[in-house]
Amino acid sequence: MTISKEALDELEKSRPDLVAQYRAKMDPAASNVTTAQDMQDYGSIANGIGKTLTDYGNAKNSDVVLHNRMDKLGAAPTVQAAHKNVYDGSAITQATDRNLTRAKESQTQTEAAFWTEEKLKDRGQALQDSAKVRADQAKREDPNSAESKAAREFLKMQVPSAAKVPNFDNLSEAQVEKISPALFQSYKLQSEERRHGQTMASNRNARADAKAAAKADKQEIYDAETRIDGAEVKEGFRPTKDDAKKAKSAKSAYDKISASLDEMDTLYEQSGTNLVGDDAARMESLRTNILMAQKELDGLGVLSGQDERLTMDQIPDPSSWGENIKGVFGQDRYKAKADQYRTNLNNQYDATLGATGYGRSDPKKKKTAPAGGTHGADLPD
Repeated sequence: MTISKEALDELEKSRPDLVAQYRAKMDPAASNVTTAQDMQDYGSIANGIGKTLTDYGNAKNSDVVLHNRMDKLGAAPTVQAAHKNVYDGSAITQATDRNLTRAKESQTQTEAAFWTEEKLKDRGQALQDSAKVRADQAKREDPNSAESKAAREFLKMQVPSAAKVPNFDNLSEAQVEKISPALFQSYKLQSEERRHGQTMASNRNARADAKAAAKADKQEIYDAETRIDGAEVKEGFRPTKDDAKKAKSAKSAYDKISASLDEMDTLYEQSGTNLVGDDAARMESLRTNILMAQKELDGLGVLSGQDERLTMDQIPDPSSWGENIKGVFGQDRYKAKADQYRTNLNNQYDATLGATGYGRSDPKKKKTAPAGGTHGADLPD
C-alpha cells in the first residue's frame, strides 16, 4: 500500500533526500496505474457505445407477420420474430481490468522493493556505525594508539607528577579518563576545538584555492578574448573586451588594405598604369577592396569627417587618367601617392590601436600576459 500524500509531506521535513528518491522510483509506477485506470474508463465508454448501437440496430428489425393460406382464413396469423443481436463487452472489460490489476501489482512490488533496499541500506549503515564504535573503543583501550599517547601527554602537561604513576606510559585513553574525569573532559573539549579550528582552516584554504582557480580561469578566458596576433597591450593598460573587438577590427581592415596595396604595387611594377585590360580591371577591383576596408577603419571613430574624405582621396588609383603618367619630368605619380597613403594608413592604424590600449607587437620581444592598468579592466580583484 502506497504512503499517503500527507505522510510523505511530513516525512519530507526530516528526510527530503529519502522522499525525493521514493518519488523518483514511484512516479512511473503511479503513472502506469493512472493510465490503466484511464483505459478502463475508455473501455466502459466503448461498451456503452457498443450496447447503444446494438439496441439501435435491433429497434430497426421488426417482427414479420405471415399471411394465412386460403384454407386457414380467419385463423390467427403466424408471426416470425425479428432477430435480435446481444452486445457482449466482457472482452474489453476483462482486458482493461487485467491491465489495471497488473499496474497496481507492479506499483506494490516497486514500493516493496524500494523499502527493502532502504532497510538494507539502514542495516548496512548500522553495521558500519557499530564497527566504528568498536574501533574507536579499541583505540581508547590501546596504550599505543595515538589517542592514548595524546591523552597521557595532556595529563602530564596539566599534572607533571602524574608521570611518576607506575606504568604511566602504558595508560590508555580510557584509563586516563578514569584517573581524572574532569581533567579528561577538559582535554576532550580542547581536542574538539582544535579539530574544529583545523576544519575551519581547511575550509578557508579550500575556498581560497577555489577562488584562485576561478580567477585563473577567468584570467585565461580574458587573455584569450583580448589576444590579437600582431598587436600587444601597451604597458599600463588593460583593454576591455570591447577594446579588443575594436582593435581586432582595425587589424583586419589594415591587413586587407596592406594586402591589396602590395598586389597593386606588384601589378604596377609589371605593367605600369593601365586604363583598359585585365590588369586595369584587377587594379580597379583592388582599389574597391581598399576603399571598403578604409571605410571600415574610418568607422572606428578615430578620424573626423574631413580627415576621412582626405584619406579617401589619397588612395592611389593606377587605372585612372590622372595617374596614367609615369616618369613625366622624372616623377612617378602613382608611387608617390601610394607611399604617402601608406604613411597615413600606418599613422591611422597606430592611432586606432593606441586608443584601445594596444600597440604593434615587437616580434623580438617575449610575449607576456597583459599587465594590470587603468584602461577598463574586465577582471575583479
